[in-house]
Amino acid sequence: MGVLIAVAGLLAVAWLFSIPADFRARRWHHIHIALIAVPFIAAAWAPSGLETAASILLMSGGVLLGLCLAAWLAGTALRNHGLMDIAYPLMVLGMAGFAFSQSASGFSPHSLLLMGLVTLWCVRLVSHAARTNFKVEQEPYATLRRRYASRWFSWSFFAVYALQGMILWVWCAPFAFAMAAPSGDLSVADLIGAGIWIVGFLFQAVGDWQL
Repeated sequence: MGVLIAVAGLLAVAWLFSIPADFRARRWHHIHIALIAVPFIAAAWAPSGLETAASILLMSGGVLLGLCLAAWLAGTALRNHGLMDIAYPLMVLGMAGFAFSQSASGFSPHSLLLMGLVTLWCVRLVSHAARTNFKVEQEPYATLRRRYASRWFSWSFFAVYALQGMILWVWCAPFAFAMAAPSGDLSVADLIGAGIWIVGFLFQAVGDWQL
């Protein structure tokens, strides 16, 4: 816990001081910097029965940070931070996979259903984004590169990867709680949830196909 807190603190300070003075959306970044504390507070004050889920959520932040750094290094080397659009579903899959490895019910129907759905979502989105984002840096990344020039090397990590990473960390919180469930049997709620997921997945897939 202490190491994670130290890393998170250093990240928050570096992020805060890296924001360009002329950047208009400074408050938006301030909000996301403040969000870093939320999982730590949740882990420290988790009510009885939710300690495991809060711990999984906290540790998945370390997994996410490693994936963000790897994606940033790749984008920097290729001069194409549009790779984030390809990497972010992989980041979701990575955090879900970590939660799956910590599942209280092991390789149960419940956890396998969740991993199967998120894997299908990830594969479809990666294949879609790779068609446009792998070879050419897309907007708004290309414009930001021109605007910040030499400062883009360091600012790109926070403006692109850390910002979206914080959103993904919050977004992936349900995986931590779902995988910490002690029962691995499929319930009516699982089946209803899967049905809702299929509807959303079809809307997204058809929408991307139409575009």
